[in-house]
Amino acid sequence: MNSKFVKKNIVMLVFMGISLIAVFILGYLVFNKHSLMTEYAAEKEKLRGEIKKIAAKRPTPVQKNIDMINNDTGILIEKTRELHRHFGHPYNTALQAFARELGVPLPKFKSDFLRFWEKSIKTGSIREQVYRKYKLSVKGGLELWNKAMQAFAIEAQKCTIEKISANNVDGIFLAALGIDRILGNSSINCKAFMRKMRYSMIDYYDDSKKKKKNKISFGNNASMFSFDEQQLPSKANIPRIVKCWEIISDLGRRIADAKISQLDAFSKRALEPRIDGDFRYYRFSFTVTGSIESIRSLIRILYHAYKDNRVYLIKKMSVKLIKDEAQTIRSASQRGDDKFSRLLGEEKKSSEELENEEAKKSIMEYYKKKRMQQEKGLQFNARADYGKVIIGNITDCIASFEVDYVIYSPLK
Repeated sequence: MNSKFVKKNIVMLVFMGISLIAVFILGYLVFNKHSLMTEYAAEKEKLRGEIKKIAAKRPTPVQKNIDMINNDTGILIEKTRELHRHFGHPYNTALQAFARELGVPLPKFKSDFLRFWEKSIKTGSIREQVYRKYKLSVKGGLELWNKAMQAFAIEAQKCTIEKISANNVDGIFLAALGIDRILGNSSINCKAFMRKMRYSMIDYYDDSKKKKKNKISFGNNASMFSFDEQQLPSKANIPRIVKCWEIISDLGRRIADAKISQLDAFSKRALEPRIDGDFRYYRFSFTVTGSIESIRSLIRILYHAYKDNRVYLIKKMSVKLIKDEAQTIRSASQRGDDKFSRLLGEEKKSSEELENEEAKKSIMEYYKKKRMQQEKGLQFNARADYGKVIIGNITDCIASFEVDYVIYSPLK
């Protein structure tokens, strides 16, 4: 019976078997696709969450904003580099005056001059010959060059205590362009330069010549400014000595301008600067005596040096009090007597006078609290009572400084 049924329905049974296999295969595929769809759905929700977070940011990081940010970043980097170029280059204003008279943009002039200089020096040409050859090649000739040099000298004189004349203006000009000043490569000239700079500094500290009341004095060997003018310097050190003196003369002048009473000590770390990336750091240490106000003034003067394209970083500072004329603290009995006398006086006052005094006190307290609320978010040194003497009258103190002078000088 079964055999006959199978024989009669063999086609149907085969078809049913194939269909059953197909059902299992399709079921597996459906289950597999369902699993994938579940994963995709979870991934989609995750991406939606990330999109919402990104969209909530400001500015939204779409491609347009990304391009704008990248563009702004590039501008910021270039502006930062432009700012760095002023670090330790006080003669930049003088060079600009020179370029204006010459009728050439300063960046183009510097680029052309330095390229010409380096190429000529490599061929073995003498510095003086290279310099003169370039002057003659300038459009407008020597007359225009000399006029531009006069403009440079006028502005450069504002940056240094060294008297600028026809004898040294070319060397100062080349130094402003980044070329070592070698003073004719003569140790004798360098010794004379050191001596002249030292006495210029001493004259600057002599308040009598500046028509001021008090003369700033020097302690120990401070007037030497860390150099031995008796010793003949080596030729190799001439450019370094000139550079150090250029910095020292400015730093020393700023110390004097703070109206201190004495420069107790002054020293340099070394002729060679510490190099960190594109920056060079010259370290100087000095100790001064003066009023607390003169010390504050010195800090402000060093900070504002950036306006003259000079940057001083105060790395260390200490202040030691010399004298404090605090009022004598009265004894407890004296305070008691005063309190008793005050109470007797108050008994004699009328009730109206007492009410007026209480009203004044209330008003003062109100405005005091109001001012404190207004100044709550301010830095402590921006508040109205900053620097107010609470007790005593500090007259003099000794302050020691360690200062870095920063020069931006990219290594080639």
